[in-house]
Amino acid sequence: MLRYQIFTTTAFGGTANALIWAADHGATIAQNSWGYGDSLVYNQSDLDAIDYFNVHGGGEALKGGVAFFSAGNKGLEGTYYPGCYSGAFSVAASDNKDTRAVYSNHGTWVDITAPGGDKASVGVLSTSTGGDYKELDGTSMACPHVSGTAALVLSAAYRNGVVLTADQLKEIIQKSADDIFDAPLKSTMGAGRVNAGKAIALLNSTYLSTLQPPHFFSAEVRSYSSVALAWSNSEKESVLITATKGAVPSSPVKGTQYAVGDRIGNSVVVYRGNDSAAVHSELTAGDTVRYSIYSLSKTFDYSGARECSAVTDHFSSVGTAEDPYVINSLSDLRIVSEYPRYWDNHIRLNKSINCSETATWNDGAGWNPIGDEFVPFSGTFHGNGHKIDSLFIDRGSDYCSFFGYINGGSVDSLGIVNARISGGGFTAGFVGKLAGTANACFATGTVKGKNFAGGFAGLLNPATVNNCYSQVAVKGNMYVGGFAGSCYNTKIKNSYCVGSVTAETPSSGGGFAGTGDADISCFWNSEIATVTSSKGGIAKSSSEMKMVSTYAGWDFASLWELPANGYPAFSWDRDSIPTPILSKSTLLAGTQGILIPNNPVNSADRSCPLMVKTDSPAVVEFLIYDALGSVVNRSEPIDTKQGVASYEWSLTNLQGAAIASGIYAVRAKVQFHNGDVAVDEDQIGVYVNRNK
Repeated sequence: MLRYQIFTTTAFGGTANALIWAADHGATIAQNSWGYGDSLVYNQSDLDAIDYFNVHGGGEALKGGVAFFSAGNKGLEGTYYPGCYSGAFSVAASDNKDTRAVYSNHGTWVDITAPGGDKASVGVLSTSTGGDYKELDGTSMACPHVSGTAALVLSAAYRNGVVLTADQLKEIIQKSADDIFDAPLKSTMGAGRVNAGKAIALLNSTYLSTLQPPHFFSAEVRSYSSVALAWSNSEKESVLITATKGAVPSSPVKGTQYAVGDRIGNSVVVYRGNDSAAVHSELTAGDTVRYSIYSLSKTFDYSGARECSAVTDHFSSVGTAEDPYVINSLSDLRIVSEYPRYWDNHIRLNKSINCSETATWNDGAGWNPIGDEFVPFSGTFHGNGHKIDSLFIDRGSDYCSFFGYINGGSVDSLGIVNARISGGGFTAGFVGKLAGTANACFATGTVKGKNFAGGFAGLLNPATVNNCYSQVAVKGNMYVGGFAGSCYNTKIKNSYCVGSVTAETPSSGGGFAGTGDADISCFWNSEIATVTSSKGGIAKSSSEMKMVSTYAGWDFASLWELPANGYPAFSWDRDSIPTPILSKSTLLAGTQGILIPNNPVNSADRSCPLMVKTDSPAVVEFLIYDALGSVVNRSEPIDTKQGVASYEWSLTNLQGAAIASGIYAVRAKVQFHNGDVAVDEDQIGVYVNRNK
C-alpha cells in the first residue's frame, strides 16, 4: 500500500501530485476520501491527474488504474467534484436501513453505494489518533468499502494469473452490487450497494479458468544477454512462456498451437514444455523484458498469465577487478546510480563527464546518489583521474551526495567539481556517509544539508581517507564541517579543506570537522572557514595553505603539486600535466610484489621504465591500456630468473607512433614457475612534451 500525505492539522494540498506519484510507483487503485465543498468547483490539475492515473496506473496487476472518490457530504443532488468527474469512480453512502444516508450527495454521476454510517445512530468503526478506535460516518467511510472490495477482486485475479483491465474491474464491482434502491433513488445512487462476496463470485465464474498458471514464476538476470526463468511445476504440466519488450503483453488464443519463436501480437514465445526452468538468451544490454507464463492443456486451452519482469545487465563486462563496468558517458553513469545491483562491483570511469543535465532529472530532484542506507555502495569506483562536473541534487532526503552511503567500498582518483547539493542529513560534496576508503579524491562547489553536513563527507565512521580535499561552501544545522560533518574511528591523513562553514548550532560547526577528530596532517583555512574552532585538523592562514612547507611529508614529487599562488591539487587534475603521475601498487598476496618506478619522463622521445620484483622465479608480461581499454603497447614475456623483470616503454603504441598525453593503465601478468598466477594493475599519467 502506498500512502501520500495530503492532509496536515492545518493544511490540505498536493492532491494532483499524489495521484501522479501513485501511478508512477505502480499503484493499481487510488482511494480518495476527499472533495470540494461547493457544487461546480474544481481544479483542472486534479482532473488531469485523475486522467493520468487512469492511463498510467495499474502497475503489473491491472491494465490501467481506477480512482475511487467519495461523493461528498452535502446531502444534495448537485455537481460535486472530483466525484462527479467522468474519470472518477464515485461512491455515495447508505445508512443502516439500506437507504441513502441523509448526508450523502447523490446524482446520476454516482457509480455505486456503500455503507457510510448513520449520524443519528450507528457509525462505521474506524481507527483514530492515539491508537484508538471510534465510530465515524460520511461518504469518506463508504468509499474505502468499495476500494477495498476492488483490492480483493484484483488480488484474487492476479493470484490466479489473470490481469484485469480497469473497465473489467469496475464492471465486476457494479454488476455484483445489491439492487436495494427503489425509484427515485435508484437513478441517483449508482449500481446499488457494494457486495464483496458477490464480486469475488462473479470474478470466479466469469474470468477465472479451471486451468491455473504455475504458482511461482521468477526471472533472474544472468548477464547482459540472458535471463534465467524458473517456475513451480509439481504436476509436470506443460507451460507456454512469452516475452514482451516495451509493450503490453498479448495473450495466446485458445485452440491455437504455438512454437518457440512464434509471435503473439506484441509478444514472442520463448519456451514451451514441461520443465521447471529455462534460459532466455540472445538479448541485448539493458533490455526490459516482461515475461508471461501460461499453463497449457492438451487441447491448447490456456490459463491466465502469471507475470514477472527483468532488466538485463547494461554492461557487457562483468564488474570484476579484471573486467570492471566501464563508464564512458552520463547515461552509463545514470544506469549505475539507478540500479543498486551494480553497487557491489568494480566500476571504472573512462572520461570526465559533464553532469549539468542532472538539474532536470527526477522532477528537479536531480542526481540519484550511488548507495543508500538500505543498499550501500560496497564495490570499488576507480576514478582514473577524471571528474564529475556540475552535479546537481535538491532533495529533502538523507544521504545526498554523488555517493550517498559507502559501506566497505572504496573510491580512488575521482573529483566532484562545481557541485550544487542540497539535502537532509548526511549531505556532502563527495559522500554522505563513508564507512570505507577514499584515496586521492576531492570535491568543489556548495553544500546545504541538515545534521552531518560536510564539504567532503557528512560522516566518516569508520573510514580510511588519504590525500583528499574539499573546496566547498557548507551550510547545515548541526555537526557541520569544512571537510566532514563528523569524523570518528577514522584514519585520515594528508587532507585539507578550503571553504566557508555555516552551522545553525554554532558550537557544532568546525573548520575541518564539526565533531570528532582528525590526524595532525590535515589542515583547514581559518580565514575562509568563518568559524574559529574545529574537531580535528590544524588551522592555517590563506598564505600558509599555499606553501609547500605546510604539507610536510606529502608527496609533491608525483601525486600533489602546488600551482602558483594556489592550493595543493592533484597532478592529474591539471589541464597540462607538468610531471608524470604514478600510483605505486601494493604488495600482492604471496611472495611477490609489483613495483612501477616513479620516474617516467615527460617527453615522447624518451622512455618510461617499468619493473617487477619477485621473490621466486616467474615470467612477466607488461600490457599498457588506454582509457578505452585497448592495448596500446606490450612487452614480450620476460623471465625473472634473477628476481627482476624490466621493460622500457618508449611511450609509443604498437605501431611505433607516439602516444598522446593522458592516463594509462599498466598491467603486469606474473606467471610463477610453480604454476601460480598473479595480476596487478596501476595507473600512470603521461605528459608528452613535443617540444623536446
